Amino acid sequence: MSLVAFHTGRAPRPFSAAFAVTNRCNLRCVYCNTPFMDPTHLPLEQVATLFDRLRQLGVTRLGLVG
Repeated sequence: MSLVAFHTGRAPRPFSAAFAVTNRCNLRCVYCNTPFMDPTHLPLEQVATLFDRLRQLGVTRLGLVG
């Protein structure tokens, strides 16, 4: 439970989230499991919906990786 939620009596909300833009990788490390990751991509409409829902949940910081 977040400190703010505790003091205000509200339900806890996430502050940040991370979004992997892609699971593709051009490195061929022998110790990495990247080749087994799902290479499919979300359509932009689904990405927009996901970002809207994260904002509605209270996410104020979004990290982009990949």
